[in-house]
Amino acid sequence: MSKRVLNVTGTADLIEQTLSQQRDSVFHRLLKYNSEFNDYIDDYEEPLKHLDRYQIVLTEAKQNEE
Repeated sequence: MSKRVLNVTGTADLIEQTLSQQRDSVFHRLLKYNSEFNDYIDDYEEPLKHLDRYQIVLTEAKQNEE
């Protein structure tokens, strides 16, 4: 797991910048920290406010074998 600080304008920009830095990965999920549950959950309807409270889950891109 790596941690990075990005200057972004919204969730789409956050995902795009993250993918540009991670070769051979595809976007899987964006998780938002929820203090009520004390955990990260699938809820990114709200605008980005606290970037340190988001996690982006990427998966390894499958290579086509010929």
